[in-house]
Parts: sequence; C-alpha cells; structure tokens
Amino acid sequence: PKENVRLFKGYKGIQTILQDNLRVGKETLIFGSEGYFSERMPSFAKHVISQMENQGIKVRTIKRKSRIGGSNLKTKQVRTIPSLTISPVVTSVYGDKISIIIWSDVPEGILIENKQAAESYRDYFEFMWKHSDK
Repeated sequence: PKENVRLFKGYKGIQTILQDNLRVGKETLIFGSEGYFSERMPSFAKHVISQMENQGIKVRTIKRKSRIGGSNLKTKQVRTIPSLTISPVVTSVYGDKISIIIWSDVPEGILIENKQAAESYRDYFEFMWKHSDK
C-alpha cells in the first residue's frame, strides 16, 4: 500500500493541511479540538468554514463537554465526551488522510495518506461517536 507521511511547521504548514482538506472535499471527522484554530488563526478559520459550507463538506466533531465555543459551521454535528483532559493535539480524518495538528508555540502538523490507516481511524471515531453524548 502507498504510504505518505509529511511534516509541516508553523502557521503556513497548518494552512497547507487545511487547504488539502478543502481540496479533498470529503466528510471530515475531528476529535481533540480545543478551539486553537479559531483562536490563533481567526481570519483563515473563517475562510475554511466558509469554503466547507460552500462545498457542502460535512464535519463531525467530538469535543469535551466543558469546551465552550467552536465554529458555527452549518454542516457540523457535535457530540461531547467527559471533560477529563485538555490536549493541544487535534486529529482529523478525511478521505484517505489523517491530519494531526499540535498547537504548540510554533504549531506543527503531520499529514498521513494511507487508506488502511484512515479507515482504522474512521472506525475508532465511529466507536467514540456512538458512545458520546448528543
């Protein structure tokens, strides 16, 4: 199987990953979001949200119960889990790809293109989705 792993540093790198997500245009599954994207890249976040709505990209997010806010993306569904941990790491699954964004002082991203790995992460997400609160 084709395996492709790319590393990105800084805000430009995070933009590259999110632009790839828009380019692929498939449903996006997100877990671990703490709102860093909207907080640290507000104008680009608005652009991404607008593009996702225009393209009809569905987004499902699992977040902590106590996390306030988040985007008001019209195509987004949210479920919650208990507020046990806070993490600067956000994982997204779309198409045959997994993106992992680490919101450190200088954000970093990992983009993995592997159909089997993406299917595995998608299965894991579906399990969490089924067992999280509406």
